[in-house]
Amino acid sequence: MPTIALGPVLYARTASQASLWSFSIGVLVADASVTELKSALLAVDGAEPVAPAELDELRVQDIGRQRVFVRWDVELPRTAEARRVEYRVEIPGTAPIAVDGVRVPGSAELPSIGFFSCNGVSSSKLWHRLPRPFERWEELAQTQANGALDLLIGGGDQIYADSIWDLPGLRPFVECDWQKKVGGTETTAALAAEVLAGYVDLYVERWKQPHMSFVLARVPTLFTWDDHDVFDGWGSHEKLQQTPVFKAIFAQARRAFVAFQLGGLTDARPAGAELLRTFRFAGGPNGRDVVDIVLPDTRSHRETNQVLGEAQWAELDRWFVEREADRKELGYRHVLFVSPVPVVYLRFSGIVESGGWIANLRDDLVDQWESRHHRGERARLIMTLLEHQARSRSAVTILSGDVHVGARAEIRSRNPRHALLGQPEVVINQVTSSGIVHPPPSRLEHRGMLALSSSKPDDIGQGVETVSIPIGEEDHLLARNYLFIEFDEPKDDRKQRCRMWIEYRAGDLSPQTKIVVETSSG
Repeated sequence: MPTIALGPVLYARTASQASLWSFSIGVLVADASVTELKSALLAVDGAEPVAPAELDELRVQDIGRQRVFVRWDVELPRTAEARRVEYRVEIPGTAPIAVDGVRVPGSAELPSIGFFSCNGVSSSKLWHRLPRPFERWEELAQTQANGALDLLIGGGDQIYADSIWDLPGLRPFVECDWQKKVGGTETTAALAAEVLAGYVDLYVERWKQPHMSFVLARVPTLFTWDDHDVFDGWGSHEKLQQTPVFKAIFAQARRAFVAFQLGGLTDARPAGAELLRTFRFAGGPNGRDVVDIVLPDTRSHRETNQVLGEAQWAELDRWFVEREADRKELGYRHVLFVSPVPVVYLRFSGIVESGGWIANLRDDLVDQWESRHHRGERARLIMTLLEHQARSRSAVTILSGDVHVGARAEIRSRNPRHALLGQPEVVINQVTSSGIVHPPPSRLEHRGMLALSSSKPDDIGQGVETVSIPIGEEDHLLARNYLFIEFDEPKDDRKQRCRMWIEYRAGDLSPQTKIVVETSSG
């Protein structure tokens, strides 16, 4: 008998026209065949039900143990005022699922956005010690119910998959001498199937939590991944990642990531290809203001001395050139660049990095953009973002997570090449939200981190420096949190610049801080 194992989950898409709102709806069905699911039905906003096969938009992916992921693609008209719609999913042999309250922004609006990361913890012991682990999800659900959330961005570690090593088929590898034995150990199809099923089970277990599933069923999502979506430290074990066991694990992690976090294969390109994903959302009085969201894959090609592959850099450069060319066609413009690991954070010395293994933290330290292994590429990214901000007359903002505290930073430039409208100094804001479930370090642990690192301004040359900014009176926000991002109401006279407001949501501990980012028209 078929059952709904997970979902519905909504996935944001770039609409074919600014007057439309586009998303996909995904459902994981257990104990049903692909043939049976071709008669599944979706009805949106009172329209006639449609079967995915009739639209030639069925996206199915066999993901182990007779579980199939089904996807529909939806486009709805945006009216002058925001409206709420409902949809109904009918899977053969199961009770229909009706979901209401999906918000379609008005045609003049830019969407309100939530951003989160670190949706879990790395050990079962810590899970049991967490008080109300999903309290921030309760707040997000209430925010959506109040009609104030249009998009949700997951900035990495949407699941904590470290328990994958507890699978029976992987235990022998954990107990052996990795360097000597794993490299020569071949994997089997049975092991691959077991690992895939393990990842699927984790998504089902974590994402079926009531408040999270409420939000995912009503708010279109955009996800990129980080190491815990594979397992802790993926990307910092360069030699081991060339072994058959690590390759097999990564392949199945990626397969589950594509299904659950990307909503199936996108643009007919294979998962993990050398690319970045970009999305555009329009609004404003004339529908010409835009917010572009850039989600690079910072895991598939990561090595000890590399975060992005050269093909990814080429894709990023190509996209920036295209975006700069359409400057005159658009109004006010924002870019949200999602970097799962902060570009600006604490800097640890090479000695501390090298000795991090003592506390099992070396992979976390090497993982950072501030690591000595990545500082050259970090400078390249900073300069690329500053140059694009100037050429496109946009406001670029970096969103990040990973570090289990809320944090702020600015990239400041007095280089004339980066000047914007004659300003002597230009700024790129970085806002870090982490984590929505993972607890922050204790104050003692935090003081230890600060004692072993530096957060002083960092001069990277050519008139550019990075600066850490306090949150209120504190260096960092030591509370579980997420970001809420909204834009000013549109003004017909255009005398007011299009401002983006970012605030930390941390329950009763929310700081009285709002970050404002202004942009100008081309």
